[in-house]
Amino acid sequence: MLNDSMFALVCLVLGLWGAQELPGPVLPSPLVQQDAARELARPKLAVVVIVDQMRGDQLARLGTRMTGGLDRFAKQGTVFPKAALTWGITQTGPGHASLGSACLPLRHGITANDWYEGEDTGARYCCADKQASIVGAAGVIADADGRSAKNMRVGGAAQLWKAAASAARVVVLGAKDRSAILSGGAGTDCTLWWDSRRGGYVSSTAFATELPAWVRDFNAHWPKRLVEGPFRTGWSACVEADPEAAAAASNTAPDDQAGERGLGQRKLFPYPLPIVWRGSDAALEAGDISKLAGWTMDTPAIDWLTLQLARQALEHRGLGQGPDCDLLILCFSACDSVGHAFGPTSREATDTLLRLDRELESFFGLLDQRLGRGQWMAALGADHGVMELPERDSSKRRWDGRAAATWLKGFRAAMQQEFGVALVLAEDAYGIQLSAERCRAAGLELAGVRQRVAEWVRAHPPAFVSEVFTFERLRAVALGQAPAKSPVEQWMAASFDEHRTADIVLVPHEGVLIAGSTGTTHGTPYAYDRSVALAFLGPMFQARWDPSEASTLDIMPTLLVAASYPLPAAIDGRPRLGSSSSAR
Repeated sequence: MLNDSMFALVCLVLGLWGAQELPGPVLPSPLVQQDAARELARPKLAVVVIVDQMRGDQLARLGTRMTGGLDRFAKQGTVFPKAALTWGITQTGPGHASLGSACLPLRHGITANDWYEGEDTGARYCCADKQASIVGAAGVIADADGRSAKNMRVGGAAQLWKAAASAARVVVLGAKDRSAILSGGAGTDCTLWWDSRRGGYVSSTAFATELPAWVRDFNAHWPKRLVEGPFRTGWSACVEADPEAAAAASNTAPDDQAGERGLGQRKLFPYPLPIVWRGSDAALEAGDISKLAGWTMDTPAIDWLTLQLARQALEHRGLGQGPDCDLLILCFSACDSVGHAFGPTSREATDTLLRLDRELESFFGLLDQRLGRGQWMAALGADHGVMELPERDSSKRRWDGRAAATWLKGFRAAMQQEFGVALVLAEDAYGIQLSAERCRAAGLELAGVRQRVAEWVRAHPPAFVSEVFTFERLRAVALGQAPAKSPVEQWMAASFDEHRTADIVLVPHEGVLIAGSTGTTHGTPYAYDRSVALAFLGPMFQARWDPSEASTLDIMPTLLVAASYPLPAAIDGRPRLGSSSSAR
């Protein structure tokens, strides 16, 4: 095992302290090297830790400051510091669906968080399901929109795992509905996510008709758990002996960095609870519970609560106690909420990851105690990366929203004049949706209209757009009918879907932040948004940093092989046992 100074030296040699330009796309084919896994006994439990918005450079950036569960991955596991998504629309929905299914968006169909599919339905949410209902502590919640994995065209992690291990239990816990639902897919034994309006964890009739008793009990007392835990007065920075020196060593921005959006009305630690705690759950009014539930979702409190629920799941679902290796997927969202508001190297984002590092160590210690050391394995992944705040990185800049609005207004007017009818249903910085019905009614061929619109946009490009692709062009590349002309085109084609891709796909310039005047976001095919944490931990994984190309598509195949289970044929990921690299 490396000490901190040696670990820092390795990181510096590998050049991992900043976000790196990542290699071009590799669409991996299945590989079935299982010899290494067969030498060891099958583990009792596989844990997938998905940290929303955790870029691949974060393990190295915080290497000398971590001492817990993330540190186990960094120093005892196999780490892929150059891991990158191999598709272009880098949002939460496709990130989790791809990780869980081991398939590209081109296969599973979750191309974005929202898309247009039909003329009059408007934007469709990736987990929307009118046939399903949300299940809370008291039963079905009548005024909540239904959620399920029905929009996935392939099975998620549960179907992959149970096809190989029919007696295995699969439990998915998370904060966001799309994170939990799309990672596990249909067929889980338990899928739960946070209700940021009412508080507590909920599910859907697509997974269960009622919440288990242990979840109802947890929900009944979550505010009390919160105020008796590390968030009793709110969110304060982790105590450190020399915070300024530690921040400098980890490239952490000063508190209240320019460009931060903040939390509520604050941009400086501490962030107090939004309510006055009156000593019991019963004393809280509905409005107070709603405020506290929303605040929890926006802070590291949600990750802490999810791990508390995971402890209950271990006990009440008997994970790791059955004849097959069980699967537990934990989806942590605080890094994303905090990262959007403060940036990926902010003091708040650093604190969020250090807290998760500490809490994961406590949870891993529980696994050691309950199952035995070496009797479980884990994978670390992320759904996407994120751009640094332009105010902190001079190579980045914010888009001019006013100029973009002016361009869009001119674009609509030009299209009306060109075709004599309003054909544009919707547009944003990432694409343009046309009305197929209005095209037919006007006697216009949709493919021809798409081509003409694309030509006009290329001739009158908005300042923030770098690439313009038609639906037909991306389909041809996606189906192998035409070679990609660039890595960006290949990545965008990997996000293609016959019914969900926009008529005209726009790609912003690299380094242009498509966000407001503060905060940051993701969604582009560039290195900072495709960069993701990827690591494996367990007795079958060597302690090394592997410089080879890899993707989160590889998580499920790697765990299946590590558990000596067969691989399905129709996946895009490949197992990462026995990759060549220099040992640490």
